[in-house]
Amino acid sequence: MLKKNGIIEYTAASVNHFGEAEAVIDNCRVIVPKLLAGEIAEVKIIKAGKNISFGKIVNVKERSISRIDPICLNGSCDSCELKCADYNYQLQLKTEWVSSIFGRKIEISGSNQFGYRNKIVLPVKRVSGKFMIGTYKKNSHDISDWTHSCRVVPEGINSIIRTVRQLVEKYDEKGSIEQLYIRGGSEGYQAGFIIKSGNRSVKLILDALYHADQNIVSTFYSASAGTNSVIVKEPVYTNGTGTVLLKTDFATYRMFPTAFFQANIYTLNKILKAVRAEIIKSPDEKILDLYSGCGVLSDHPGIKRTCVESNGSAFGSIEKNELTEFVVSDASGIINGIDNDDYGIIIADPPRKGICANLISAVNSSKAHTFIYLSCEPETQKRDIDLLTNYYIENITAYDMFPNTVHIESLAILKRK
Repeated sequence: MLKKNGIIEYTAASVNHFGEAEAVIDNCRVIVPKLLAGEIAEVKIIKAGKNISFGKIVNVKERSISRIDPICLNGSCDSCELKCADYNYQLQLKTEWVSSIFGRKIEISGSNQFGYRNKIVLPVKRVSGKFMIGTYKKNSHDISDWTHSCRVVPEGINSIIRTVRQLVEKYDEKGSIEQLYIRGGSEGYQAGFIIKSGNRSVKLILDALYHADQNIVSTFYSASAGTNSVIVKEPVYTNGTGTVLLKTDFATYRMFPTAFFQANIYTLNKILKAVRAEIIKSPDEKILDLYSGCGVLSDHPGIKRTCVESNGSAFGSIEKNELTEFVVSDASGIINGIDNDDYGIIIADPPRKGICANLISAVNSSKAHTFIYLSCEPETQKRDIDLLTNYYIENITAYDMFPNTVHIESLAILKRK
């Protein structure tokens, strides 16, 4: 029987959907992060159980040909679960994972592996007087301090992080800042703080940051909700425009910090191309865009559409026109409208929990001939699709929205039977 702190020789049989190696030893499932399938390692058991145990690597004795030395120098950061694997292997794993969920072969479309994120929100904390900024360590509220640049964000964001570190260490002695928010790109960045309480030093830091030659076009602060939520509420703008421009291949959006936008525009452009290919097949059809955000998925010239989004600030990013109706509502709040209107195409991009059963039922009984379902959680997407008995899957494509992590975006095109 496995014992806590015991050292065992471990051969990784497979890698699960969380990016962890698994193997069965003495009839016990043993999970070890940061190992690839087929690798042999000395492993220390850190938690022993009857049916499942957890371990950590002591030494990798036989390496996979797909193992790489991580380029990331922030060694304790666990946000990129697959950073020890080369990119082809990452795509292979994700292809296997999403294919196993749907029971059919689904290819995944790759992305730029580095510098792809246009947005990041990082926890900030003083520990024994030392200022720390980075990401939370796994299963912890301890911060992995980013003492080096992060490879998944562009240099512009890394430069802002370095400047913030200098300014906060100098001016924020009370530790009033909880999180740092940065979003933007070539058109400029928006930077802001989530703060515990009003503090004159926060505005001083934001003013200095705005004038620090960092291509920052807007700064703000927002009161903390008292949780680890990264949602910005009621921002107070201190410098600049209040928005930042984000460009896809098809349009430009003025984004407020309160509104959602995909963090990887390179991959978003691929998804938009696929969605547009469906829309232009039926250019005269009316579209219902559920969980629409700022309406990016259905944003096509000359199309009549209804965008439904619970966060009304997202609609401030869209150019108003007579063909678009904006409805500020939870998606489930317009169920009767789905049954009573003549939408030819329905689009949905829900959160990870997926679509509620009542709304799925309304889509199933609607008049729409096409249902386009974009998901950041293929397992809940599969659950929802199984309830759409009046539709069949014409095509599913997976997209690597967040390279080096275990996350998968999947786009399903469904047609009425």
